[in-house]
Amino acid sequence: MIYIVLIILVFYVSYILKRLFYTVKSFPTLAVKNQLSIVIPSSNFSADSFHLLNGLTKTSHELIVVLNGVGNTKIENLTRQYPKVNFYTLSEPNKKKAVELGVAMASNKIILQIDDDIRLWNSTLNRIEQLELNENTVYQLPVLIHSYPKYAGVFKVEDRMLLALTMLQNSNEQILAYGAGLLYAKDLFLKLNPFENNRHINSGDDMFLVHQAKQNAQVVSLTNHEFILESNAPSTIKKLSRQRIRWASKNSHFKDGHFYMLLFLQVFLGIVTPILGLVFLSLDAKFAVVLLLIYLVKSAFDVFMCQKINRVLRLNSTLSALEILQTILLYPFSSLIIGTCGMFKSLKKHVI
Repeated sequence: MIYIVLIILVFYVSYILKRLFYTVKSFPTLAVKNQLSIVIPSSNFSADSFHLLNGLTKTSHELIVVLNGVGNTKIENLTRQYPKVNFYTLSEPNKKKAVELGVAMASNKIILQIDDDIRLWNSTLNRIEQLELNENTVYQLPVLIHSYPKYAGVFKVEDRMLLALTMLQNSNEQILAYGAGLLYAKDLFLKLNPFENNRHINSGDDMFLVHQAKQNAQVVSLTNHEFILESNAPSTIKKLSRQRIRWASKNSHFKDGHFYMLLFLQVFLGIVTPILGLVFLSLDAKFAVVLLLIYLVKSAFDVFMCQKINRVLRLNSTLSALEILQTILLYPFSSLIIGTCGMFKSLKKHVI
């Protein structure tokens, strides 16, 4: 039994080490700026959406907002307030159709697709303008989440882990999709036609696009502080939990063996191993101690991963004692609970 656990630990550590020794790439720049069509699907135009558009009013890029399921009164008011923005409407709240409509209406070759609650800084936009793009590649931008509600630190740890596992990857090795910020050529999107076989599912648009690109093109993570997008977490733990369950509900449709392998490693080493260790304390103390040590080694590498992505994105690279404790004790369990709830949540009823 102990040898099986050790072998599983070796697999996990080797997987994490590859990310810990990931070399941050410098992305080439162009002398001539890219002309972008910024596509923003929106089903609930909120204060964050106004903040985003207000920050883009002076841009020379084409702005396309596709409002799906938003009332006519709000649309008329927005059209008057933002005359330079091209507004399109859909009667039903369906993000896939909103993305497809936005891309179809775009007049430029390069699409920057962002969610309507994202903060896109001018410095980030300027760097994207100068990026030398491969038109057969979908690019993922890192999304940093702020303003977590009180007592929700475990979600921050989970977000940093997922960010690390998504961004510290070579091309086509991504296990998750960061759909809040995607950059791609219009022709590539039309060629991939990523939603063709899953239109009955009103969610998971980002994962389907990334999966299609991994199979038929290339996916690259823009792992550099220059490309950071930012967003705020929901205001309460209840809303935050519902959001994460909704996100997790997409995974049953994401056919990627690496994702399920990592999920197994996390559950076995982060939950099964410490529970077995505690159970065996009274039966076989030496065996129990070994299991608990394996659990601590796994947790230490999780902490190293959080530190690594913090350094790469030039964030505060020091985890507090509370965040380290949450990484060790709570993160695997919260991930399992959220993931299990997501499995039982019907994708057909929700849009993100």
